[in-house]
Amino acid sequence: SATGIAATRILGVSGSLDFSSVVVGSTSTKTLTLTNTGNSNLSLTGITSDSAAFTTNFTSTRTIGPGSSSSLVVTFAPSAAASYSGKLTLTSNATSGSSTASATGTGVAATRVLDLGQGPCTIASAPLGTPSHYYQSLYNRGNAALTISSIVSDKADWTGITSFPVGPPTVVSAGSYANYDVRFLPSTIG
Repeated sequence: SATGIAATRILGVSGSLDFSSVVVGSTSTKTLTLTNTGNSNLSLTGITSDSAAFTTNFTSTRTIGPGSSSSLVVTFAPSAAASYSGKLTLTSNATSGSSTASATGTGVAATRVLDLGQGPCTIASAPLGTPSHYYQSLYNRGNAALTISSIVSDKADWTGITSFPVGPPTVVSAGSYANYDVRFLPSTIG
């Protein structure tokens, strides 16, 4: 004789959705693992978020077989400098298990702080008509990308200010730097 057993579809949700601090205007992603520990196919038919700051890559029904799992990417995109919390609700035919996941994150204001690393540019002397080079690093001490659109000297003898590998505009990532070649081409003695 045979004994029938009830179909089970047990949904498990694992992974942290604590996004910590994210700069306003940028995004951060984390991955949840959705697992079916039941004995029958589980159909995940929808995922909703009660906060617009947290979205997922769910686009259509997913089938998760017995003992199988599926990855869900969650994106945090703060629109203002504030604390955020949200709840994701999973809709499925699960007979038991989890149906929600909580998310938290903080939006922080973008800062762009330009730091002239080596201090003033000094060239002791240079022959007339012969350019002397001074290599300068410009640091971005902020938390968001900084764009250097131009570098202009108020002295005619200081010309040809370029960056490596190309000239402005130059995008300097947060915590990074750009190297510049400052050229001094004297036209008079003094």
